[in-house]
Amino acid sequence: MEEEVENKDHEADSSTPCSGKKFTTIWRNKWITSKAGSIDDFIKTYEGLAEMMRRWKEEGIEFDPDIIGGVDDDYAQFCSYDEKVALKEGFEEEHTFEEEIQALKNDSFEDWDDPVDSSNLEFSINSHISLKKIEDFIQIYVDNEPFNQCRYLLIIDPQKHENQEEIDSIDEAELLYNNNLETQFTPEDLGITKEQEFWAHCSNLQAWAENEYDTRLLHSNLSFPLLKKLTEVGDVKASKVFKEEIAQRFVRGYIPVMRYLFKEKYLDYLTPEEFDVILNEIDYSTLNLNLLLLNIEDYRASKYGAPFLARIKEEFLDFLTNNRVYVEVVSHKLDQSEYSPVVITPDRQYFIRGSNDGKLKVFGIFNGELIRAFGDHKGQSVSTIAISLDGKYVASSSDTFVKVWDYETGTLLHSFKGHKDSVNALAFDPEGHYLASGSSDYDMNECAIKIWDLRKGQLKTTKGSHWGSITSLSFSSNGDYLVSGAFDKTVNVWDTIKGRLITTLVGHEHAIIDVAITDDGQIISASYDETIKVWDIDTGNVLREMEFCKSKDPKARYGIVTFVLTPDQEFVVTGLQGPSLKDGGMLFIWRVSDGEIIQSLPITQDFHGYYEELNHLAISNDGVFILSASRERMVKVWVEFMEYMEFEEAIQELYQ
Repeated sequence: MEEEVENKDHEADSSTPCSGKKFTTIWRNKWITSKAGSIDDFIKTYEGLAEMMRRWKEEGIEFDPDIIGGVDDDYAQFCSYDEKVALKEGFEEEHTFEEEIQALKNDSFEDWDDPVDSSNLEFSINSHISLKKIEDFIQIYVDNEPFNQCRYLLIIDPQKHENQEEIDSIDEAELLYNNNLETQFTPEDLGITKEQEFWAHCSNLQAWAENEYDTRLLHSNLSFPLLKKLTEVGDVKASKVFKEEIAQRFVRGYIPVMRYLFKEKYLDYLTPEEFDVILNEIDYSTLNLNLLLLNIEDYRASKYGAPFLARIKEEFLDFLTNNRVYVEVVSHKLDQSEYSPVVITPDRQYFIRGSNDGKLKVFGIFNGELIRAFGDHKGQSVSTIAISLDGKYVASSSDTFVKVWDYETGTLLHSFKGHKDSVNALAFDPEGHYLASGSSDYDMNECAIKIWDLRKGQLKTTKGSHWGSITSLSFSSNGDYLVSGAFDKTVNVWDTIKGRLITTLVGHEHAIIDVAITDDGQIISASYDETIKVWDIDTGNVLREMEFCKSKDPKARYGIVTFVLTPDQEFVVTGLQGPSLKDGGMLFIWRVSDGEIIQSLPITQDFHGYYEELNHLAISNDGVFILSASRERMVKVWVEFMEYMEFEEAIQELYQ
């Protein structure tokens, strides 16, 4: 028997070419036709590519499952575990980050071995600029006055990045190759002494000065402040090129630099006529609207921010008219609260937040000021909250009780008792006559949904149909249907008029997180299986599916934590969080009709990478405002861009 097993193992080894090592190659779409000069060149190129891709497929080459690509990503990574195939096709063996660092030390700096004993060094770039190494600091001087310290060197291995003609500036190089070396390793770790680092900075600044202060040769956060300072001290060449460099870099359309020029008010050095000229020189067809609208407060810093956004609105008007696009306008760091459920009042002036001291707290939506507090859950954290469509009632729970409050007075109207375990979900019907609650308890071996009559102040009915904790509830806009989702992976649809279950939707692989229903009978459900499904209520079939997790690696997965359906029922705003989003989370806005992603918004400020830290979303009755709430007391306010522009235009008219 042992001999038979050994023979089988030997046969397996001899029949498979896999070595256990992974070999990869990076493919950039823009490189494919960068040298094509005619249609015939394109035809020839694509025919060759098709032949090569068919060969790769036959050889078992596939997309690297460990690499997640973005919506607008120009890159793809292929991999093979067959060493013979990899060598034949020119793939490189994948190395760990530490191995890459050692390779940099061995290959890139082997000639930097000349000993230098000086602890203090000085070098003059020109009559105005000099650099000094003072112990461990490298300082830039302008007219012998300290200007700024040199931060780090962006290190690129030219043997591994052959297509550097695609990079137009150091800013783009930093984004493409990132600067993770400077955050994880000191120059000494890479074999670079302080003296060698000093001379490298000198070389960079000298090249910049000798090339007419071309701001592409230095990072924008150094080149523009330095150019401004040189202009102030009377550098004739700097004075000549200062405004010209601002205009040229802006017109090139590299969005991080464009935002930087607004934020630091460099564009304010231009006259209104000059700014109008450069607005007309921009190729708007190449601009990414999603990136343009990130950090919109950067535009507000400059006097030209509003005219620029007005031009963006004009250029993208068709898209903006037919799609909901949001911008973050303010962040509020509030009192500590672990869960932090939130709702927006119908007047859009305030939001109500459940706190872990058992209170319901009302805050100004724009200033974040605490207006008042009401309610009492005896010091227990408020776990779920809902507000009626007219804003008259607020419902909340922290345990097995469901409490209903008068919003205006804060008076307790009802304290409903009946659930045997914690209440996880609340939903008012559109008329504000009934309140549905879902819990983790069991009634006849089924988790209970209870419907409370608010006019009579009593339980109307109990529905048990889920075999796991109920996580979400949603009424249709006419109140005829109630949808429930639960940990049993199912979605139930109830006919509220007849009081019966009409269908159960089965297809998710894990617990349901959120549910919603549209007027045309489509059910939307989100699950911990990292998918959102759109179902047909009549057939129970899945019409569309959005899948956010693109990696088999649990450490690189997007986690869906919540979603809201816009009131027009055309778009879904999804909250994503996970270990791969180390700096926070994401908002994805996608169209229900075809599943197309309209916008993706990173949420980074004040997050610390906890799983499900972005744990709640709320949307106003008109869909103009969205709130995102996190575990660490952060609430962010998002406004639909077209509404935001109406506000901006009103301000401009007021000033005029």
